[in-house]
Amino acid sequence: MPVDPRGRAAALTSRALSRLLRLPPAGSRDIRVARDLRIPMRDGAVLLADHYAPADGSTPPTLLIRNLYGWDLPIRFLYGRLYAERGYQVLVQRCRGTFGSGGELDPWVREAEDGRDTAAWMARQDWFSGEFATIGASYLGFVQWALMETPPPGMRGSVVQMGPHAYAPVAWPGGAFALDTMAGWASMLSHPEHGSIRNFLRQLWERRRLRRIAFRGLPLPEACERALGRSYPHLDDWLRHEGTTPTGRPRTGAPRSARTTGCRCCSRATGTTSSWRRPCSSTPCCGRAAEHPDSPSGRGPTRASPSGGRPS
Repeated sequence: MPVDPRGRAAALTSRALSRLLRLPPAGSRDIRVARDLRIPMRDGAVLLADHYAPADGSTPPTLLIRNLYGWDLPIRFLYGRLYAERGYQVLVQRCRGTFGSGGELDPWVREAEDGRDTAAWMARQDWFSGEFATIGASYLGFVQWALMETPPPGMRGSVVQMGPHAYAPVAWPGGAFALDTMAGWASMLSHPEHGSIRNFLRQLWERRRLRRIAFRGLPLPEACERALGRSYPHLDDWLRHEGTTPTGRPRTGAPRSARTTGCRCCSRATGTTSSWRRPCSSTPCCGRAAEHPDSPSGRGPTRASPSGGRPS
């Protein structure tokens, strides 16, 4: 495995970010990176991943990040290099159909199977210690919930920094389609090969075009295509098949960590418990909501890791 060719510049950026984020000291800045590893899936698709590891040849536990967005900065840098510098191996995988990974991008549908196939591939690698955890936010959190439905051998924990266990409440909050939110997301997914800065600027431009032109016409998929000069396959599918995103509740014995908001007695795992809440009758201190008994933990929000989001 070669030493990261970005070398000194990456180390300097790492030091700056470490200070900004107030991270624990790095064990070593000497990181080895293997890029574009090929990971076969059960249907024949091959997904790509980058493997970060300490350069001393040690084989500590692995952090698995399954990434839909593919951004070199911040995704691969923040999750890959910074964690590897602090004693982890890190595998940052690009989800199917994005940034060189094979197969067709179909959000939410294949993440559980792809996650298990990736874990099985890791178990066959010489560098794998036998233990791994997952971490990530947004869609990087959703793929963790999908994997935790049936945790693979060696999975020791999961840090869902922010992310829904099901996207139906996000796409159809209260039963109405979240047009602006999902159209913006579809815009991003429709050109996943662009770099992060160019991608962000294009999203801003497209959102303005959508609001000024497309959202005033019907049918909406055709109006979006007229406004932007190209089709939105995911948005079209969501509009024609309302409410069909995954809604299964995750079940797992692996420890989970989630950032929480609200008061202590009724704090909610951000983005994950809206479909489990019921009127609060047993906690008169705040009168907001209590977690439903059949939430994944069976007792409300999942516990936070003592290291502030870092899996132990």
